[in-house]
Amino acid sequence: MLYGSNAMGGVVNIVTRKQPTNGTDTRVRLAAGSYGTLTTSLANRFKHNRFSSVAAVAYNRTDNHRPRMGFDEVSAYGKATYAFSENWKAEGSLNIVHFNSQNPGTLTAPKFDNRQHITRGFALVSVRNDYGRTQGAVNAFWNWGRHKINDGYSEGESPKAYLFRSTDHIAGVNAYQTLRLFERTHLTLGFDYQHIGGHAWNAYADRDAELVDTAMNEVAAYVDVRQGLFDWLTADAGLRIDHHSTAGTEVIPQVGLAFSLPRDVQLKATVGKGFRNPTLMNLFMFRAKNPDLKAERIWNYELALAGKLIDGHLRYGLNAYLLKGDNLIQTVSGQNQNTGQVENMGVEASLAYSLDAHWSASANYSFISKKYAIVAVPRHKFYADATYRTERLALTVSGEWVGRLTTSTSPEAHNSYFLLNARGSYNVLSWLKVFAKGENLLAQRYEINAGFPMPKATFMGGIQIDF
Repeated sequence: MLYGSNAMGGVVNIVTRKQPTNGTDTRVRLAAGSYGTLTTSLANRFKHNRFSSVAAVAYNRTDNHRPRMGFDEVSAYGKATYAFSENWKAEGSLNIVHFNSQNPGTLTAPKFDNRQHITRGFALVSVRNDYGRTQGAVNAFWNWGRHKINDGYSEGESPKAYLFRSTDHIAGVNAYQTLRLFERTHLTLGFDYQHIGGHAWNAYADRDAELVDTAMNEVAAYVDVRQGLFDWLTADAGLRIDHHSTAGTEVIPQVGLAFSLPRDVQLKATVGKGFRNPTLMNLFMFRAKNPDLKAERIWNYELALAGKLIDGHLRYGLNAYLLKGDNLIQTVSGQNQNTGQVENMGVEASLAYSLDAHWSASANYSFISKKYAIVAVPRHKFYADATYRTERLALTVSGEWVGRLTTSTSPEAHNSYFLLNARGSYNVLSWLKVFAKGENLLAQRYEINAGFPMPKATFMGGIQIDF
């Protein structure tokens, strides 16, 4: 309801670190491991009175565990913030990444020269305000990409005579303001606008064959009200109206209740709708294109319980949910159509226990009952870890069991496996840390997508330098 299209399954909000006091902090990380894997990064945080910044560069590469599966990327990120006063600040950020990758195809249908060369960037300018009883922001952003892809060829075929080329962009502005009207009343008003454009063509040696060159717009407004009814009960209700220039208008409601019960117990119940507008590719590209597509829709019903025991040393959670969706975009008889459905019921449980300052452990389990098969979604997933930590040393051992994971829907196929992992670090000096990790230590053979086996045991080690 707050974030709009593509947030059907939830949102991950990433907040970069900030330098808390005046000065500078620089970190270098270098690591190498199995299959020619190398990861490197350099990051700097700086603060001087009202100005602060974050800057980082990284280079990563790997040969991977199969021939014709190499990958390398270089990225750069920067953010600068200036506080005009205690109430107002401005922020600007820029992120650029370029990567080269290869797809070897499945084991039974290998691909050759299936290479991707992709550059993507994101820029944001933001002005924020905070007056205690009200806070908000206005953000302007630009998201763009350039792609050069060789679709490759199978055994017995000839190499492609062209490269697929495309550019795309999303330019937009969003604004929101939250008001604390009364002691227990919070009102949020928001507005979003996006201009989405793309150009794609097949580039031959002597000519370009146009595929699509178009754009579309999306505009939305939303309101969210959180009202404390009693000391133990809070209600939340919101509504979003989203208009897409091609797919039309969607109304997105959401309601919830939060109960604060005795013994640090929290109970929450929510009902909400999610949606995903069709992409430029769904609407206008390749033979399956269909300009009459509507938005995909999902309804989610969830009940969540969380609490603490043993003076806060033990934390637990239990969630139950039902997710029902229709209008999902699928290719039927060679054309994209709003015919797909999803219906998942599930339970999630978690435990985390801190014995003392050195020992801690956690575990979680998820059960998903699927009416319709979905690739990469398991029926069971159990994870547990144990950590030992001192001032210099940190060691973690973890295990993960995945049961009846769907690897293919046509024909339907499943996979179950157990992974044993371990990681550790040691602060040699105040400015020097060494670390290592091993994954799939039992060298299990398993797949997440049919025909693409995952690597057996892998190892990586490196150093971290802070100055």
